[in-house]
Amino acid sequence: MPCPRCHADAPATSPFCSVCAGSLRARRERYAPLRDGTRPVLRVRPVFLASAHLHANAPVYLFVALWSTLVFGGLARLLVGQVDSSLLAWAPFAVFGIALAIAVPVVGMSLSKRTYAGTEFVFHPHRLDYARGFLTPKPRSMRLADIIDVRLAPDDEATSPVLGTVLISARASAPDVDRVVRITDVPDAAELVARIRTMIVAPEPELAAIPHAA
Repeated sequence: MPCPRCHADAPATSPFCSVCAGSLRARRERYAPLRDGTRPVLRVRPVFLASAHLHANAPVYLFVALWSTLVFGGLARLLVGQVDSSLLAWAPFAVFGIALAIAVPVVGMSLSKRTYAGTEFVFHPHRLDYARGFLTPKPRSMRLADIIDVRLAPDDEATSPVLGTVLISARASAPDVDRVVRITDVPDAAELVARIRTMIVAPEPELAAIPHAA
């Protein structure tokens, strides 16, 4: 199982990572559902590309930076409202505009990169365990027998020409089971779809109801 700090593989019983010396307690709690005696057959993690992320989120970052500039620049303008110089009057907006134009994308990319690092899809012979991001309280599980469809997402949902998104649809066998699981930003998405399809276990046939004698 991977170390949550440097993502190096480490024994499940080890208290500390042999590479970065980080604590593995959170890792053991996070991947507790994976320790059931079955060996994972496939691990999938999304790939974070800074250029693709900026291209997809540039409008959002621009809006947040402009809105924050108007708010904080306006508040700062009130503090220097007694100054008659037109140059100093616009100085708060210029300062906040430049600072936020840099800070907003940097913070957004840092959070997204950390989310990608904490996202993993682990396929076992009979189930799928997955965790989405560092804010996910615990991994979720889905039986492979409950999967009814595996397909590629439309091209317009892709953040990069070299990355794709895989959609896994499943029947709701339990209240906490997601109906659709999205594996976003993975290379060779078509090959991943084909491999997942080979792992799907066909559900056992249901027994037909025996009609009662009239």
